[in-house]
Amino acid sequence: MACAVALSTALLAQTGQENPELAAFDDAIRAAMAKHQVPGMSIAIAVDGRLVHARGFGLVDRDRTERVQPDSIFRVASVSKLINGIAAMRLVEQGKLRLDDLAFGTVLNNVVPPGSATKLPAYNQITVRQLFQHTAGFPFQAGDLNNVSNQRAAATAHGVTYDRVTADDVISWQLGRPLAGAPGQAYNYSNGGVMASGRVIARAAGKPYEQFIREEILAPLGIVQTRVGNSQRKDAFPGEVRYHMPVGAARHQSPFAGGGLDEVPYVFHIPAQDASGGWTSTAVDLVRLVGRLNPSRPNSIINAPTFQEMIRRPPPPQPQTGISWYGIGTVVADFGGGNIRLDHFGSLPGTNSHVLHYPPRGLTIAWLANKRADDDSNNLVQDLVLALESAVNAYSRSGRPWPAHNLFGNYYQGDRPRASAAGTLNAASFKGGGVAPGQVVTIFGERLGGAELTTARVANGRLATELAGTRVLFDGVAAPLVYTSAGQVSAIVPYAVSGRPTVRMEVERLGVRSESATLPVVEASPALFTANSSGSGPAAAQVFPDARVAVLYATGEGLLNPQPADGELAVTQPLPTPRLPVKVLLAGREVPILYVGAVPSLTAGVIQINIQVPEDLADRQNMPLVLQIGQARSPDGVTFGLR
Repeated sequence: MACAVALSTALLAQTGQENPELAAFDDAIRAAMAKHQVPGMSIAIAVDGRLVHARGFGLVDRDRTERVQPDSIFRVASVSKLINGIAAMRLVEQGKLRLDDLAFGTVLNNVVPPGSATKLPAYNQITVRQLFQHTAGFPFQAGDLNNVSNQRAAATAHGVTYDRVTADDVISWQLGRPLAGAPGQAYNYSNGGVMASGRVIARAAGKPYEQFIREEILAPLGIVQTRVGNSQRKDAFPGEVRYHMPVGAARHQSPFAGGGLDEVPYVFHIPAQDASGGWTSTAVDLVRLVGRLNPSRPNSIINAPTFQEMIRRPPPPQPQTGISWYGIGTVVADFGGGNIRLDHFGSLPGTNSHVLHYPPRGLTIAWLANKRADDDSNNLVQDLVLALESAVNAYSRSGRPWPAHNLFGNYYQGDRPRASAAGTLNAASFKGGGVAPGQVVTIFGERLGGAELTTARVANGRLATELAGTRVLFDGVAAPLVYTSAGQVSAIVPYAVSGRPTVRMEVERLGVRSESATLPVVEASPALFTANSSGSGPAAAQVFPDARVAVLYATGEGLLNPQPADGELAVTQPLPTPRLPVKVLLAGREVPILYVGAVPSLTAGVIQINIQVPEDLADRQNMPLVLQIGQARSPDGVTFGLR
């Protein structure tokens, strides 16, 4: 009963942004958790470089109430091989590594077994490619090098304790022991061969294995949580889940000093497995990394020739028929017509993981679990492959586009739009300060919009509040938009801010919001538009010299009467006029105003002021021009001349 209650609680615990159109993917995760009694899982989906879905399900620890987050950390087990393969291909592309070089005869030719043992000659025949593709002849299954017994033997041979043995130690120890078969003669999935490939990567990179991958592969993508894991529960990373066995499973004697009996997931020496199964990551990190493995899209982590080398069908002894094979760090499936899938799953006691990558579709899916199926099989992986591929195919058949938002900014600060109070300026004067209801503002920042300028769009007689995936919100109210671009966006302050002392402004780009900026709210903040759009110099004006009339344009007038809706076009009579008194000072003298109010057919937020220029000022140039609305005056520096 207690177990059933815990599972029910786990299934109800969900985090991350819900997307009803992607409910089939969530349903697949929930069904798998229920069937296989999994306490917690996470899933992430990226499309064309955008994170469109990121959810956490269930519990970090079935004995506690902490919920799994979309970016909770899990061991990824053999998904580490995919990370390892990406690192290798980066070195290949840089000319620092050749896949057909001899791994131990050339790259690691100075690595020898400990003590009196000698390296067996067969190792000098192994190529780098064979290490990655499981054809090097390394021991597998019971003899594999990720087994505790073999790692303990390696530690003894090197004179270190089990917790101090490294992958380098394990590989050098193995060189004095027989291979399971001659290099290049058979395909046998072997963690030991991939562990050896990690040593090749470190040698080619000229720095420690993990350091190279974190600094040169992950850090440029803003990925900091992906790293080689720790072995014991007491050393778990902040945000890392607990790994579970079936309820009531026997504990094992820990090989760590003073360990006593421990749960099976915590008796493995995870750092020594590094390249083959030692990495920890998040579902979000994995789709961010693997999603960049796509030269048909911008910002691919490797180029097209390198990608083709990574995925091409290897020579015998790998099968030469069938739709799938093992490339460099990844299983490749070719469904014909250019439709390929890359994937790798991972499995350790207490851990299952899987990454599915469809380069032609620009689609990447990753899920992570903190328990395997109760029978310790890979049935959880098999069930989810079928369910998730069914969901992908159904979504594709529906013809619906994937969601336009990009949630990466919620997890990587460098992806978030950046805006500030100091960069929020009056669109006419380009001066800061308070904002008035209906004022047109220009917001300067980073990642505010697309690379190309997108201009205003009218819908139902009003300016749209979303342009090319960008919105600007004032206390959560979406503002009408004049234009957007990567570095600036122009919006109209909603009239609802009237009467508030301050307002919170945020820019939202593809579903991700900037940090909020607090702006003071004022009754009016008048500013005149200028001919050069700089905020100073000659005013933007239509002039009628014979009649001594000029038409000026401004913003920041405050509330209007009658009050229009935000962004409403001025197309009906009577046209709105400012509620506050308006004055125009030319050369320090108040001049007659013939009309002040909305610009016909233009959006609320911009007004025109028709003035009569006194006869004795008609021939003067560069006269100071000031607009006063209520007690607020426009900034100095604007000039006017009728002729």
